[in-house]
Amino acid sequence: MKFDDLIGNTNVKQKLNKAIESNTISNTLLFAGPEGVGKSHFARVLASNLMHPEKDIDPIAFKKIEENKHPDLHIFEPEGKTSHHTIASMRSLIEQVFMAPFEAEAKVFIIKDADRMLLPSANALLKTLEEPTLDSYIILISSRADEILQTIISRCFKVNFSSIQDEDLRAFLQNKHELGVEDAKKLTKIAQGSIGKAIEIATHPDYLKKRDLFISILAKE
Repeated sequence: MKFDDLIGNTNVKQKLNKAIESNTISNTLLFAGPEGVGKSHFARVLASNLMHPEKDIDPIAFKKIEENKHPDLHIFEPEGKTSHHTIASMRSLIEQVFMAPFEAEAKVFIIKDADRMLLPSANALLKTLEEPTLDSYIILISSRADEILQTIISRCFKVNFSSIQDEDLRAFLQNKHELGVEDAKKLTKIAQGSIGKAIEIATHPDYLKKRDLFISILAKE
């Protein structure tokens, strides 16, 4: 998959493509922006480019990346009842940073909802963010970047994402989910620039019908 296959945030695509082509991509990045705009998908595409920079990626390797089964792609999500990144999980990340890649040219670590990092976890990660190994890339993802420790942010190259433009979202819904023009317009309005929300609604075909019924009932009252 290429960045051009993703929806919206053209400026981010251009910035990342340029950094990859010039071999100037930072080893530590922060993908910040609204929820549901595709930050995780961008991170996965970036990971595939960093791990397998060859022009035609091996289909088997690509499938492993898509299915989260590649031994050099490590994804960390908040865990436990409090839904936080624990110090144990961050220590696990640090240990793996210093290991050699198994199959790819580099290892990529994606930390989702990085704002859910406990203070001890963040402090444990600081040194690694400051001096990562050359074959390791750490991508933090957050829709609440202002809640991340400033000392963490200062060690990352920040990539700002924005909401998906309405015309891009409508075209996506019509082409990929085969929605009619009117349904695509309605869903785009509800999604408010979030492709994640749009996909969630589009995969529940009764949603728009129930919404229209609810609106018609309210109009009669």
